[in-house]
Amino acid sequence: MAYVPPHRRRSLQPSPKDDDAIQGDENNEPCNPLRRGTRRIENNKNHHLNHDHDDDSDAANDSDDEHDDDVLNDHDSNNLEIFNKVINKIACINLPNRADRWSSFQSKIKSSLGRPIAKRFLQRIDKLDAVNGIEILGQEQQQQQQQQQQQQQQQDSIKMVQGDVCLEWDATQNAIHDRHITEPMMKRLTPGEVGCAMSHIKLWRNFVESSELELESSSDSKMLVLEDDAVFYKQHKTSSWKAAAARDPYHGQHSGKVPSCSFLDAFSSLWDCLTVVPDDDDFGIVYLGFSARGEKHWVDNNCSNRSSNNNNNNNNNNNNNSKNHSHVAKTEESFSIKVNLFRPTYGFHTHAYIISKTAARILLENLPVVGPLDVWLADNQWFGMENIFCAVVANEGWKGEGAALVSQRKYDTRSDIRQSGRV
Repeated sequence: MAYVPPHRRRSLQPSPKDDDAIQGDENNEPCNPLRRGTRRIENNKNHHLNHDHDDDSDAANDSDDEHDDDVLNDHDSNNLEIFNKVINKIACINLPNRADRWSSFQSKIKSSLGRPIAKRFLQRIDKLDAVNGIEILGQEQQQQQQQQQQQQQQQDSIKMVQGDVCLEWDATQNAIHDRHITEPMMKRLTPGEVGCAMSHIKLWRNFVESSELELESSSDSKMLVLEDDAVFYKQHKTSSWKAAAARDPYHGQHSGKVPSCSFLDAFSSLWDCLTVVPDDDDFGIVYLGFSARGEKHWVDNNCSNRSSNNNNNNNNNNNNNSKNHSHVAKTEESFSIKVNLFRPTYGFHTHAYIISKTAARILLENLPVVGPLDVWLADNQWFGMENIFCAVVANEGWKGEGAALVSQRKYDTRSDIRQSGRV
């Protein structure tokens, strides 16, 4: 017998398929070789049918999971109810040609607030098409040139935009609080600053007019104003947080003790703080993100004011005391986030704030805006409104002095606004 290599030997052994062909099927009927492909096709059909059934069940499970994801726990549901009662309107400013920033804003909301809250939150947001300062200045310049030709008068520049914004402003006072301000002190607003100011003015007007038409009986209507680079606070799971969560056998997922939305929990604490401040039920402006300069007048839980001092020792004492002047949770195992309040004397930012109808009306009565919007407000000390507050999350942020409830995205986006004070 001739030598057969090992790799050839298997081919000489009868395969199971060959046995089926020889032995026939279960009914002892001879198996037709031509039907082998048919049997294989039938088996494949049954295999796909089984998989289709599995896919349907998986899809059903996914839909059930999505439905479960949209259900709020007791804590978040209560916080959302408080938020909806306090805030009558939510508006976000976004340039029509910056769809990328709007998409990014929505993504940040979903990641910060969580899917169930974000879904409800986004449904309430009214997107305001921001005013493009470049286009406005171009139109104003064209109209100015026509007037110059008709009146044969020469003017070096446009002084006012639609009577709402003055382009030239004095940065002397701003330079006291911002070391980046350069000479000369007379500045001219950039197109981005013009568009920013006019967009906020547009929001104030719409808010006052809509409130008068729809909420005539409500004098304390409040609007949350956001810019499209706003990022909502999300609590870091510190050791104390984890220890408290460990005391809950379900880690709050079913008991409703642990909030999945840190921002709403902080907002509820903020509202508790505001309700105990006397004569400030109808507050003017509450900044949810603010870069404070100068003194901070902290508001404690006994409804009295505490002013910070320029003395370093007193500053340290006040900063330590201010951390204890936050809203205290009702129970030891409560997961409520502590929030501190202070009255600012100077500062910057308008990317996130709550404004009342009364305050919006006061600002409209004091137009035009002279300088960047945030600087105009601070330079004029908010036009005598005493009920101006800034809210921070206690014991977090820089040196534990407080983190913003809504911060400004800087690390992965470029601002559309160039600051005239630093030009």
